[in-house]
Amino acid sequence: MQNTKFIELLKSFSPAETGLFTIWVEKEIARGRKGNVRLLHAILKFAPTYQHVDLDKEIIWSQLYSPEPYADTRLKLETKALFDLAKAFLAFKELEQRPQELSLLSLAAIRQRGSERLLRTESDALRRQCAPQAAEDDQLRFTRFRLAEIANQHFGYSQKRMVDNNLQEMLDQLDRWYLVQKLRGACELLNRQNIFGTSANFSLITSLLEGIRQENFVDTPAIAAYQLVWEMLNDSSKRDAFEALVSLLAQQVHAFPQEEARALYKYAQNHCIAGINRGEQPYMKDLLALYQHQLETAILLRENVISYTDYTNITAAAVRLGERSWAREFIESYKSHLALAFQDSSYRYALALYHYHGKSYREAIRELSQIDFAESFYDLSARILLAKVYFESEEYEALTYHIEAFKRYLQRQKHLSAQNRNPYLNFLRLLKKLNRLIERWAILSADERRKRLQTMQKQLDLSSDLAHREWLQAQLEGLAEGE
Repeated sequence: MQNTKFIELLKSFSPAETGLFTIWVEKEIARGRKGNVRLLHAILKFAPTYQHVDLDKEIIWSQLYSPEPYADTRLKLETKALFDLAKAFLAFKELEQRPQELSLLSLAAIRQRGSERLLRTESDALRRQCAPQAAEDDQLRFTRFRLAEIANQHFGYSQKRMVDNNLQEMLDQLDRWYLVQKLRGACELLNRQNIFGTSANFSLITSLLEGIRQENFVDTPAIAAYQLVWEMLNDSSKRDAFEALVSLLAQQVHAFPQEEARALYKYAQNHCIAGINRGEQPYMKDLLALYQHQLETAILLRENVISYTDYTNITAAAVRLGERSWAREFIESYKSHLALAFQDSSYRYALALYHYHGKSYREAIRELSQIDFAESFYDLSARILLAKVYFESEEYEALTYHIEAFKRYLQRQKHLSAQNRNPYLNFLRLLKKLNRLIERWAILSADERRKRLQTMQKQLDLSSDLAHREWLQAQLEGLAEGE
């Protein structure tokens, strides 16, 4: 029985949930639901791993039904009944976390029972809960729509001869809920199309955007935000939509739930990164400003914890801009906001970045040497940074060994696709040639040096999949200027 869906679901239950589920099943079966309590208890004896030789279908059968001959079909049906109860249990637990949905279900039931006074008082109570709020999410917009829908259905059944605005309210709220959903999904689809080169049909979106421009949705900032994201994704070379989105977020960031605000900021950050990759360095300042605003508004913190990727990306942006004092203060101030599992490696990697950009190479090496590459999530980034430190500090022999060790590491990482592995291998290949050129630099004639640099420049230009291209380019230009 170890591979059944029911067992798989039970493995996800906490001990407290398992206890509640047992009580709930016993009550549901007592009310007439299908299920076998004895079978449930026989299975729960093997919690929480449910890995035991005795958790075998025929052994379980012999304990419960002996001397009856084993009947696989019957056991499967009884296990499925328990699985159905488990799904219902989880659904009820989830509903407890969504009081607005629970209220809507209650209202629908009250309407069907014809209690007009109770329907009116409970609807008013829920409507007050759904009054305009600082941050409005999809659930709130959908609840308003369903409230108006239930009221409109009641009006239709009552056949009263009077003016009623519930239908108009229902359609208005449906428009807002639908448009946010549609625009958000379309933006993400367009984003994936840009990343992976896939194709998608956006004909309806084009028509919707035309309609939106003629309407007034100032009470739903999410519609305006996703319009701007759409424009930004359609043409990453223009700044108009980017600047408008940044301005909207600066003024109305509290109009969005934290997760949605974070997602909108990520679109803006990715726009900056694309600009930086095109060589438009002013976007680096924009990127840091986006991070700083998210720190000021605590958007980056989830339950007071900052992700290790945000922590190091912010550090990298600050030190690349020369904001060393701010970067050091950030590194120290937010160390305690890192999850304990990532704290030491993240802190040391951030310090290594800080020292590297300050050309304090020994300090950078010291910090990197204390990161366990075998266990660190910074394995690739830290190895790349160490290669740069060795090169720029003229530790050419150490760099030679590091390049070979890095290559072997990449070749052992079977989880890396060729698409992810090749840019790093190409970086190491060119870095190795650059390292050899530096080692022979003193004995080469000026003409030979120029030829070698030209050859390397061609190889660099022809390498389509190449990590840290800008850094390699800067090293070649530095050599050429030294001629």
